[in-house]
Amino acid sequence: MKLSTRLMIEALSDFAASGFTMQETAEQTGSCYATIAMYSRKHGIKFLRSGLSGASERSERMASLYRQGKTLEQIGAEYGVTRERVRQIIGKQHGLTGKHGGKTKLAKDKRKQVYAARDDRSMKKWGCPWSQYVLLRDAGKPVRAYHSQRQNAATRGIGWELTLWQWWTIWKESGHWEERGRGQAYAMCRKLDQGPYSVDNVYIATNAENMRDYWAHAERRSGPKGELSPEQLERRRFRIRQYYYRRKFREAGVPEELIPAKVAIHCPGVAA
Repeated sequence: MKLSTRLMIEALSDFAASGFTMQETAEQTGSCYATIAMYSRKHGIKFLRSGLSGASERSERMASLYRQGKTLEQIGAEYGVTRERVRQIIGKQHGLTGKHGGKTKLAKDKRKQVYAARDDRSMKKWGCPWSQYVLLRDAGKPVRAYHSQRQNAATRGIGWELTLWQWWTIWKESGHWEERGRGQAYAMCRKLDQGPYSVDNVYIATNAENMRDYWAHAERRSGPKGELSPEQLERRRFRIRQYYYRRKFREAGVPEELIPAKVAIHCPGVAA
């Protein structure tokens, strides 16, 4: 047997062992299909026949493994073929490329795990997924205002049970976020000015409404109104009003020596 013939037979045998059909072998080697068929018949080289169900089942499983994240090398090792042959099979019969599986799939799964872990940390800390926190963070003011009010509550010894997202949702649902502030603006208030800042114990109202709520509660704690004269009731209300404004000005950081004058402006008309 001539050397060229022996090399041809060895090459064709390798293609056949790797699962190529005669047509695919002809395309790969640039040879005539009739020549490949002649060598196959003469030397008993068993190529995979096109259209056999076994070929379809094999390619389907290869494609499935690739989509699951198996690499071309791993699939080739399982079937005893080269990675290039696996690439050709899944590409030709299923239209799969590098972006459909293998290492790309593994990288996507890894990213999903990283993102899920980040969302889990964000839920525990802020009460919302990371993407929602980023929206608030980039807006700037909501996050700063949240931290400021929480720190203020801690300074006053008031409990805080609101996550950032709960706090923000309460404000947005109230429709008064843009009107938030001091003076006649809106604020987050506690019911009867008692208990912690929590979902079930806060509401959005003007500072004046908050003062009236506190005032009414203070009068209820003071006893029946019938025991006092109108003048005594008015003086009591005036003292409560003064106390409320002194407390608010101290929380706002107003210097102590300026507080009496500011209280007098907000509480005119009645002697203490």
